[in-house]
Amino acid sequence: MRFKTKTGIFKKFLLIFLFAGFGFGQTPKYVFLMIGDGMSGSHRRLFHDQFGPMTLGTFEKSILTGTDNVQGKTTDSAASGTALACGIKTCNGAIGMNADKVPVTGLAKILQNRGYKIGIISSVGINDATPAAHYGNREHRSLHAGLLSDMAASNFDFFGISSVLYPKGYTEAMFEARMRRSGYEFCRGAELFNLDPAKKNAVMSSMDPDWPAQTRNGPSLAEYTREAAKLLKNDIGFFMMVEGGAIDHRAHNNDSAGIIREMAEFDLAVAAAVEFYNQYPAETLVVVTADHDTGGIIFEEDKSAAPGFWTSQTMKLLDMEPVMEQMKNSGAGLDALVEWCVKNTGLEDLTADETARIMQAANYYVHGGLTAEDKMTGYGRYNPLAVEVMRVRDTRNGFRFTTFGHTSRKIITNAKGSGAGLFTEPLENSDIPHRIATAMLGRNDELISGAKTIPFPPNEAMDYIALQSATPESLMLRAGLMSEQNLRFTLSAGENVVEQKEFYGASGRIIFSDLTPDTDYTVRCESGAGKVQKLTARTLKQPAGKKLMSLAIISDPHVSLFPDNPASRMHSLSVDILTGIVNDLNQSGCELLLLPGDLTDKSREEELEAVENVLSGARMPLIATKGNHDQAEGGFAEKWEQLFGAPAGIKTISGIQFVWLDTNDGRLNKPWNAGVIKQLDETKPAVIISHYQLVPDKAIAPRDADAGIHDAKNFRCRSMLKKIARSRSIIYVGHKNIASIAMLGNAPQFNCPQTTQFPNGYLAAEIYESGIQQWFVPGTDPYREEYSRRLDSSSQRTETPFRDANSFTVWNRFVPWPKN
Repeated sequence: MRFKTKTGIFKKFLLIFLFAGFGFGQTPKYVFLMIGDGMSGSHRRLFHDQFGPMTLGTFEKSILTGTDNVQGKTTDSAASGTALACGIKTCNGAIGMNADKVPVTGLAKILQNRGYKIGIISSVGINDATPAAHYGNREHRSLHAGLLSDMAASNFDFFGISSVLYPKGYTEAMFEARMRRSGYEFCRGAELFNLDPAKKNAVMSSMDPDWPAQTRNGPSLAEYTREAAKLLKNDIGFFMMVEGGAIDHRAHNNDSAGIIREMAEFDLAVAAAVEFYNQYPAETLVVVTADHDTGGIIFEEDKSAAPGFWTSQTMKLLDMEPVMEQMKNSGAGLDALVEWCVKNTGLEDLTADETARIMQAANYYVHGGLTAEDKMTGYGRYNPLAVEVMRVRDTRNGFRFTTFGHTSRKIITNAKGSGAGLFTEPLENSDIPHRIATAMLGRNDELISGAKTIPFPPNEAMDYIALQSATPESLMLRAGLMSEQNLRFTLSAGENVVEQKEFYGASGRIIFSDLTPDTDYTVRCESGAGKVQKLTARTLKQPAGKKLMSLAIISDPHVSLFPDNPASRMHSLSVDILTGIVNDLNQSGCELLLLPGDLTDKSREEELEAVENVLSGARMPLIATKGNHDQAEGGFAEKWEQLFGAPAGIKTISGIQFVWLDTNDGRLNKPWNAGVIKQLDETKPAVIISHYQLVPDKAIAPRDADAGIHDAKNFRCRSMLKKIARSRSIIYVGHKNIASIAMLGNAPQFNCPQTTQFPNGYLAAEIYESGIQQWFVPGTDPYREEYSRRLDSSSQRTETPFRDANSFTVWNRFVPWPKN
């Protein structure tokens, strides 16, 4: 791993060697990482000048710290949060990902694996960039549903939640239910003070202080910190990240009164950590830092701020804006708006110049006329009148903001307690978790390895190596290992070794190409520990006769905009996975796409709109039928009909009959199904799609009444099924998504894979005069596929997950047209 800091790799290891060799106190068991989001030295000065001595000023170690991202540019909170959580520099927007968009394992997860308890607390959105970097691995901070998925799957011991950045349509009740399904006790407010330390706890209540008095309806950030420390204390130790996130928010608004209030809240939280340190000084390390500077405050050295200048501001800027908008819309004039704004900001005795500046901003606000430059650099996205009044107030007090955004200024890092001696200059934000790891573990090699180690849900699972896909010329295997290993794969045909491949990692695919069709092969897998596994496979034969067309079957994409199902589907990736498959099919020359149901997850119109957005990019025609998750009436039903037409139908393409049946409610007995089956020519090849199994496969669901259609014994249904049984049909169904084949008379029926549940993928197929050649194609990358396997590890009945038990032989085969 290369460290992209000014110190260079040699100096980093030299420092670690020296610190480890000479020692700096006992090893800490308890670590507080306190992050003042957006807090630079100027914010500290602004707060200190008003409050005097502060906890932040009592630390013996105070180090200037660089915050630029991997490109040497001004960071955002995602890149800096990842630096503080994972010890690497990365690109803006990335959460728990390196610059190549590869997930990395952060310090909290490494410590969790060693038995430490983990707590994450934030005074702003718990799935916002800074806290999310400690449990999340997503390409961008805006993927709020995915980050909530990662949070729930983290198995961390405590979450202190002020607010949540919800995906559209996702509610607090849904979030609570999601957390409870993941084993968390979900509490609110004062329940914080009566939690069971033996359980995983998530407590939610706003930590925002009320204005103008510094009061609140629920526990403060300091109280969350204090109580969490009591809960997490154990014989092994804990790691706790506490974020004062609203400092950054108020700095983005250039709201100095808000900054001072939020700094006061954060300083009290630091004091709570120091209280714990005072109880256990030889076992505790408190590190206080920031992710970057926001606002670029500069001071006039010949001026000093008036004591308490900020206390007369009655509300934060973001709360002033809607009041002023309501006043404007109700006809309040310039004078009334200015008077109200000045009064609520605490200004008095305006000079002529100050009045002129404020009136010009009021004119901008009421009558328009802001130029593009004004909007971008003059007043940003904020109310120009409120901003200008605050600027007048701040100028009087000897300081001003230079930007609404972040700067590349260095911030300050403080350290107190066991291991504090490790914190010396030069220091980058990405160095901080390495110093903490060295203090806690005596070395930081695990964190260095973490930058190359892909993180997975902490569920129980087994090492897993299996055949995945076959074509006439290739074989593909998948590997999912509980730890990174060196493996050697040897492919043989009889006694002849064909090829050897080396593999290192925890998840991946091994592909052997340029093979002979219709040939038996053996794959020998050898681990460095001497374990040997043999797998046998046969490449597909090259079908006889003329190739008629290419197609693909995508079943049950369950498109959702919500977090993942706790032990099943990767909802948060559903749109991305489907998009990737469609893009691949466009490149492959696929001529027809079949979709046997459950295109959406909750029958929401916005889900169907997302499906439409993806499928509109498909270059091939498609045929779809509803699944049991595509049930809504009204607008959803109308939209479905616009997109996919009749619920059942039949059409002939390249001499093949394609039939789609409506079984979304588990019933076949519908007049439109009867009409379609009546048109089916039994003597000609046909491909049928249905969501429910037309004939249940008792081998996979012996006691599942929902496996097949519910009305199979109905007289009309028996008549329809008998005709299909006599026909030359091949049937593809979804719903159960377990690799299986069942026979309905002459007609073989295949359960198809699902895109968002392991094994994630779809079926590609080529239609020949003699039959259908089909093979499994992975629908996502090896990391997400292995993530899905472990997410669903509770369903693993044996070393081979039951959903994948027969997938290689069932999904990779040539299927001849039935004879009648």
